[in-house]
Amino acid sequence: MCGYIDIRDRAGLHAWLAAFDTDGAVDLLIANAGVSAGLGKGGSRETDEDAERLADINYKGTVNTISGIVESMRHRRSGQIAIISSLSGLQALPTMPSYSATKSALVAYGHSIRGWLRGSGVAVTIICPGFITSSMSKRHRGAKPFEVSVQDAVTKIKRGLEKRRPMIAFPWQLAFGIWLTNLIPVRLEDWIMKYFQANIDPDDGKPKPK
Repeated sequence: MCGYIDIRDRAGLHAWLAAFDTDGAVDLLIANAGVSAGLGKGGSRETDEDAERLADINYKGTVNTISGIVESMRHRRSGQIAIISSLSGLQALPTMPSYSATKSALVAYGHSIRGWLRGSGVAVTIICPGFITSSMSKRHRGAKPFEVSVQDAVTKIKRGLEKRRPMIAFPWQLAFGIWLTNLIPVRLEDWIMKYFQANIDPDDGKPKPK
C-alpha cells in the first residue's frame, strides 16, 4: 500500500495509517515532517504565513502521524517511533525562530511520550541532525559547520535506531557544543550564536520577498 496524504489532514491521515497498519503491522514509524523558513528581507520578522505553516507541518503534522499509529503499537506491545527533530531544537537559531520552536517542541514531545510508553514495548527515539546536504540545506545561506552527506546521516540514524537509542544527535562536534552552551552565561551564548545567522531562501514556488 502506498500513496500520498496531507499530514495536516488529521482524520484522513489517521484513516490511511489504520488501513496501512491493517495490511501489515508497522514495526517502525519515522515521523519526518519538515519545512523551513526564516526572517524576512533585511532581518524583518518572519511572516505570519510562514510561522503558521511551520507549526502546522513540522509540529502538528508529526503529532498527527504518531497519534494515528501509537495505540496500535501499544496494543501489540511492540514497535519503535522515530521523531525527526533537529539540533536547532536543542539550540535555537537566531534567524529561524518558528523553525527552531517547532523542532524544540518535537524534542519535548518525544521525551514526554517516551516516558508515557516506558514499559509498553514501544521505543521512542528523538533524532536531532545538524546540517545535511539537501535541497533544504541549499536554501540556508549562512554557516553550515560539519555538514554531512545524506548517506552519512542515514548510516548514523540507522545505527542509532538499531540500538533503540533514546536520542541520536549529530555531528558530535555541534551536539557537544550545544551541551556546553547550557553551562555558560546567556550573554556569552548569544554572542556565540550570532555567527549562526543566515538568510533562508523561500521554498521553490513561493514568491520571493520584494
